Amino acid sequence: MLRAVHKRFAFAVALAAGLACSSEKSTGPAPEPVPTPVTGVTLSRDTATIVPGAAVQLTATATGSSGQTLARTITWSSSDTTKAKVGTDGTVTGVGIGNATITATSETVSARATITILDGGLITSSGATIRAANGLVTLVAPANAVTANTSVVVQPASNPPSAQGLISGTTFTLNPTTVTFAQPVTLTLKYDPSALGEVLRSSLALYVLNNGTWQLLPGSSVDSANSAVSALITKLGTFAIIGTVPPPTVATITLDITSLNLYSGLTRQITATLKDANGNVLTDRAVSWSSNNATIASVTSSGAITSAGFGSATISASSEGKTATVSVSVKHDPILFVHGFASSGQIWGTMIGWLVADGWTSSDLTNWSYDTTISNETVAQQIKTKVDSIATATGAPKVDIITHSMGGLSSRYYARNLGGSDRIDAWVSLGGPNHGTTTANFCGPASCLEMRPGSEFLTALNAGDETPGTPRYATWWTPCDQVTTPPESVILAGATNTETACLGHSDLYQNATVYAQVRDWIK
Repeated sequence: MLRAVHKRFAFAVALAAGLACSSEKSTGPAPEPVPTPVTGVTLSRDTATIVPGAAVQLTATATGSSGQTLARTITWSSSDTTKAKVGTDGTVTGVGIGNATITATSETVSARATITILDGGLITSSGATIRAANGLVTLVAPANAVTANTSVVVQPASNPPSAQGLISGTTFTLNPTTVTFAQPVTLTLKYDPSALGEVLRSSLALYVLNNGTWQLLPGSSVDSANSAVSALITKLGTFAIIGTVPPPTVATITLDITSLNLYSGLTRQITATLKDANGNVLTDRAVSWSSNNATIASVTSSGAITSAGFGSATISASSEGKTATVSVSVKHDPILFVHGFASSGQIWGTMIGWLVADGWTSSDLTNWSYDTTISNETVAQQIKTKVDSIATATGAPKVDIITHSMGGLSSRYYARNLGGSDRIDAWVSLGGPNHGTTTANFCGPASCLEMRPGSEFLTALNAGDETPGTPRYATWWTPCDQVTTPPESVILAGATNTETACLGHSDLYQNATVYAQVRDWIK
């Protein structure tokens, strides 16, 4: 019994002790653990470049102070949704050209990425229409032109090669230039009509730059109403609108000279310069040359003027309705006067006066005196010197020689034996003893001996052709001549021989009728 009481007491004590201990340690439910704070946000990339319609995926990771990855909610935002928008999963889609900042935020911590949206667009396997460069470039791709999404960037071309007829503001590069289409794509470029200048609108076409050279795209079409040109392309690259610039018209034509004086038989090259309205020299135009009197001066198709007869002519050069002229005056040949035996150069005064009155230049008329007793061969040498001197002074290719009496013999010797036939145009003998004169039997100088009929000098002079070479030979003889006897001695085979009225020997160089006939002959 006592043992039972003892057991109950011990249990009561233990119970009381347990209750007392329990009331000291238990005040309610245990608190939740505090989460680790976010101290950093890391983006998969901090920059990206896309085109409108194209997308780029961004991912963000929240981290703790020890760099550990934390499973936290990420919120996304765009600084400019007109440029780029972002989805709740970090997908960024291009909207408009420019830049936008995409922000990823977890708790109070953020990270940012800069997105650049370039001009252009996206082509999918379903096709697409891309309008770029403020509507100047349109690219229409049909379905299946590409097998995967393809971003096309449109930019003004950088330093493209120039070309005549290239329309400013129409040169664009479509990147990436490595893209080739499975189906032809329509490219349309627009132009500013005011930029055409002289380019023919109907000639506009699209060109592609190939190895530094512009090449025509076949099948280009022009939409004049919308100022646009279209063509099919199979590859991206650099393109432009190029047209045909018609050659500028001739606005002026000028000649290097406006007047020209020439002796008969000379040639002078004339140069014509053609310019357009801006003063630019045109070298690829045909010039038509003509003469209003080819018997005085003719002209070749290249502008070489050759004088022929004496007088005036007008040479014209024309191109595309513009004309310039040069006045040509063909001068008379210089004349050398050779007097006869026992005479002097003064006898020619009357004839020289008449010639000057009829248009000859006095400086082209040379009368001189020589020793009439010496051999005609020696005088012929003097004549050669005179002719060479005249040619040098005047530039004339040939001279006329007018002789009286014995002067015809020395000048004929010059023509026959000293090269004179190439330097004489017209040769005139007035009463010359071409076959000798019996009056020479009464004088003794060397020249007289040579004038005697049948002399060795005359026999050699008249052997064969009496009028050799190219000169025009003419004689005038009077039936009343008492110095050259017989008078018919004057006549030469091959010459134009004119019998005058009954004149004296000395009348031949001062008779008006004979002068007029001589004047017309040498002309």
